[in-house]
Amino acid sequence: MKNIIQWCLDLGITYISVYAFSIDNYKRPQEEVDSLMELAEQKFEELLHDEDAKKWRAEVRVIGDLSRAPPAIQRAAERLMQGSRENGPTKAVVNICFSYTSTEELQHAMQQVCTSIEQPCRSDHLENSNIIADMLYNMLYSQDCPPVDLLIRTSGEQRLSDFLLWQSSNALLHWEPCLWPEFGYVHLLRALMAWQRAAPHLHALQQQQQMGGAVAQQIHMTQAGTAAAAVVG
Repeated sequence: MKNIIQWCLDLGITYISVYAFSIDNYKRPQEEVDSLMELAEQKFEELLHDEDAKKWRAEVRVIGDLSRAPPAIQRAAERLMQGSRENGPTKAVVNICFSYTSTEELQHAMQQVCTSIEQPCRSDHLENSNIIADMLYNMLYSQDCPPVDLLIRTSGEQRLSDFLLWQSSNALLHWEPCLWPEFGYVHLLRALMAWQRAAPHLHALQQQQQMGGAVAQQIHMTQAGTAAAAVVG
């Protein structure tokens, strides 16, 4: 994961998201889940103290429903996020989606919208769909990030696995047959070139929806299974 984040930053991509652990993965055998939690805690701690990562000048965010995760994971995630904020002014955002699904994110965001409007949430408050859509977007875990431009799925899978569904409405979906550990610089360049070819059409769609932006600001990666070593996608 570290190499890919560094390559993205070197290429001017300043918003990067990786799918590290899905809520659905809690359904795996408990022994496997416990092992993955231990590994995730270790990786969070390593990233916190990694000198190369400090040079990213990126705010690292662990986003998802962390209340489902063990307390040790919650503490490690908070230390990582706090540590990245204390590294000084940031120029990029790295989202680590952990204990995450887009379905849960949207449910959480909708609850926040209803609460901010008035309780109980009534249909007459939802008449202006544009206002509600903007409010919903601002309540997502990725609230301060622009919409996704490019979403990469590795491992030969051609499904989104409940990952950033709202944010990816105008994104290019790029499927890579290689497994996540094999994903390298050449694969990243191939995905970016595919995005460049599609950019005019994507930009037109974004303009129609007032989403804006023809520069690939944000890249999101997903792989099959769990991201014990770092990311999922």
